[in-house]
Amino acid sequence: MRAALAAIACAALLASTAQAQLPDSVSRSAGARYYGDFEPRQAKSLDDLPAQVRQRLVRHLQMRLGEDIYKQLSFEGGDIVSREQRSATQADYRREVPAYRLNFGLHRPMVGIPLFVAAIELRADGSAIDEIELPCFSCHPEKRILVDMQAAAATAVANGMSASAMSVGVDYDRDADSIVWVFTQGINTGKSKVALADRLLVDAHSGALLRRETVSAR
Repeated sequence: MRAALAAIACAALLASTAQAQLPDSVSRSAGARYYGDFEPRQAKSLDDLPAQVRQRLVRHLQMRLGEDIYKQLSFEGGDIVSREQRSATQADYRREVPAYRLNFGLHRPMVGIPLFVAAIELRADGSAIDEIELPCFSCHPEKRILVDMQAAAATAVANGMSASAMSVGVDYDRDADSIVWVFTQGINTGKSKVALADRLLVDAHSGALLRRETVSAR
């Protein structure tokens, strides 16, 4: 009986979510990186990198993501920062300035993500400063599976989001090492001049609620 009631409740949630104003799909674009008063040289392909850097990068991505996932990536360009530019910019940075910031695209249109752009930052020798913004699929093969937007939205609705008012995006959560569906809706703050929003992160690999937070609305 309980199983039947749970199934009915789940079906009702999915039905209400289907009526939500959700987009057909969402993508994650490459984030911008500020380098001060200069523009870095653009990498249009991996052939623009020194051979030793390219080889080290490819080996690293193959080990982290697995050969099959690596082959599915598309190169989406990136920045090449000279030694002089890094030296001139370092004072304005709180951490190491990358020699290379490269973007790779993962395509999962069947779940509503036609393009997910993930960046990786490298030193001049090709070693990683910041890991690529994709899960370690070779460490966690279960994360190769992604739940679709409607299923993730049902989790958001079950946790109090309004099916008709929430917006949806997709991102990478470094702490969880997961791709996440991000659902956001405004909070009525009365006469307050501070605009706030309720943001709920759903793990895109399990469909479970990962985190809920209050953020400044843009």
